[in-house]
Amino acid sequence: MQFEESELQADSELENPEHDQLGYSDFSQNLADIIHSRIPTNEFIIGIYGQWGSGKSTILNFIEYELKQKEDPPLITWFNPWWFSGQSDLIEKFFAQLEAGLDTGDEYDELRDNLSKLADGLSRVPLSTITGIPSGKLLAWASDTIQSETPDLEGLKEQISNALRELDQQIVVFIDDIDRLTESEIRQMFRLVKAVADFPNITYVLAFDQEVVINSLDGEQGGGNGREYLHKIIQLPQHVPIPAEDSLNHFFTERLEGIVQDDDVIFDESTWQSVYQRGIQPLIHTPRDAVRLANAVNSSYQALGRDANFIDIVGLEALHIFHDPAYEKVRSNPSRYTANIRSDRNLGDEEYSELWEHLDEGAQDIEPLQVLLRYLFPETQTGSLTLGFQFSRDYDTYRKRRRVCHPEVFPYYFRQTIPKGELPVGEIESVLRLTDDVNKFAKRLQKLASRDTESDRSMAHTFLSQLSSYTDEIRDKEKVVKGFLVAGDELIKADPSRNALDDGNRGYLLRLTFELLDSRTKERNFKLLCEAIRQGDSPYFATYLLGVLLQEHGEYGSDKIEEGERKLDREQLEELKQEVVSLIEERASKSTLLQTPNLYLVLQRWNEWADSEMPTQWTKELIEDNEGLFTFVRIFVKEGSYSAAGSPQRTVEYIDPKDIEPFLDTSEIERRFEALDQKELNNSDQELIELFEQGQTLIDEGKDPSSLETWVFGEQR
Repeated sequence: MQFEESELQADSELENPEHDQLGYSDFSQNLADIIHSRIPTNEFIIGIYGQWGSGKSTILNFIEYELKQKEDPPLITWFNPWWFSGQSDLIEKFFAQLEAGLDTGDEYDELRDNLSKLADGLSRVPLSTITGIPSGKLLAWASDTIQSETPDLEGLKEQISNALRELDQQIVVFIDDIDRLTESEIRQMFRLVKAVADFPNITYVLAFDQEVVINSLDGEQGGGNGREYLHKIIQLPQHVPIPAEDSLNHFFTERLEGIVQDDDVIFDESTWQSVYQRGIQPLIHTPRDAVRLANAVNSSYQALGRDANFIDIVGLEALHIFHDPAYEKVRSNPSRYTANIRSDRNLGDEEYSELWEHLDEGAQDIEPLQVLLRYLFPETQTGSLTLGFQFSRDYDTYRKRRRVCHPEVFPYYFRQTIPKGELPVGEIESVLRLTDDVNKFAKRLQKLASRDTESDRSMAHTFLSQLSSYTDEIRDKEKVVKGFLVAGDELIKADPSRNALDDGNRGYLLRLTFELLDSRTKERNFKLLCEAIRQGDSPYFATYLLGVLLQEHGEYGSDKIEEGERKLDREQLEELKQEVVSLIEERASKSTLLQTPNLYLVLQRWNEWADSEMPTQWTKELIEDNEGLFTFVRIFVKEGSYSAAGSPQRTVEYIDPKDIEPFLDTSEIERRFEALDQKELNNSDQELIELFEQGQTLIDEGKDPSSLETWVFGEQR
């Protein structure tokens, strides 16, 4: 199923308590009740303490919401000093906001006018130089300091206070984000609410990170303690409540569910519980932590979808957000952390403490970090940490499960894209859904063979390289084998063997076929291969497969294997030879045999296994003209590679004329080549004649032209 994109979540506060998920609504309602009915008429200052991202702004919104529901609600105004940070008129902006929050009735006209005058007068006072001066002394000092035309500030404040008492209207001023200001601005805001705007019937509700403010207030009042100074200002301190039990967990996981929606993601429930409870959940302390991580997961998931393991996405993004130094070390050195279980590497000798050296010894986050690392990168040793559980270290399933620890999958996560040449999980599954239909499966493989990748291999090569991990999802294994015998030759042509270490699609087809034949009776295997060869269209792969099966019986230079390990009996193999011969002769009769890859081996086995003269008859018909002769001889040309010390690798063509003799007398080839006018031949044909003649010369000299070493280190071309 294609996943639908989900929106990223803004890190913004909530406004309606009905949307509360963390248990803040009850706390806010209680505080609203206190503000509305239990606050004295003198100025009162409430402090709501919480670290960044803990939900302070949401609580302020909830309090405002609850106050507005009251029968006789207060006037409410907001001031966010961070909006004006860095400006010299912070106090003037405050009074402008306070003035704007008053009702528009005529009874407020004089009050608004006086507030404006007070703000204008105070804007001329270097308030940042004043430390802890009581209100009356401050305004008297200010009036004496500024120009004579400035109104009496102390008198203005008295008029404002009297007006507010007479109106008998409660005013609540919410001030948020104080902890985002500079230290001098933080001190200025607290002087403002304590010494300047300490009016009756006004309740200030301040939200801030307590430790940030305390550090900024250190030194106030002649070097006093910032904590003590804060205690003198805040009359009702309230801490952001600890989220209701499991609510922060639900807050985060609900967002994860919104990301994956109904997608069938790669997800193991038991693994998730282990990783989440000990590696991820302990890192999420605030709603902001949850939103940041959910957004990072969302971004990666939209980029990779089901081509990445969802638990790995969450774990890696948690590593990125909460332990970026460790994340960067892993990202920059993948070979150190990705799995290579098949190597002789001694994991016990490895040291990985550099991944948590950015943490203080004994820090609470060390264990969650080590749990994440142990899961994401099983090679990582985490010292004396006892996890109490073990994560799978089955290398063969890492790629199938799209684990970040697999060296070929690792780049997916850090590039947030599927590397070119890789098949998305969805496309692999779409091919697997065709494995109950021979022709559809074969056609899809052929289509994949026509799609190139950056590695000079086709998409079919990529698919076959991964199919071993999905054999349990094949719908009909017999039809897959038949599909291989239909499309095999085309797949082998698309991705031929390059050397002993890179056998191209031939190697994958052979290995997969043997895997699918395992755990079956010889009779079932024989019946399947008979049908597959008859229905197939791959004489080379059929020939090659049968040759390997014969090697199990000791033929073609191989040692016999135990009888019980052989896929077929000898008698069954003899019958299969005739099936392969019939397939070859069918292609020959349709004049399509020349399209077969590695035709030399096919002709050799045809001549060996056939009970007829058809191989030589086919040869005679082919070489009736010179073009056919060159085509035929070229079938027997081989390629080999070598490199001398200090020199780049070279490719050498060579031929053994003795290989041709079962089909055609080589003396006839020599005679016909000699009769040709060399000037009328193209370069390719001239080089072929020269190569053939050199092979004949090696035979005459008693050397072996079938050996690459003879051509490289014997007689040089």
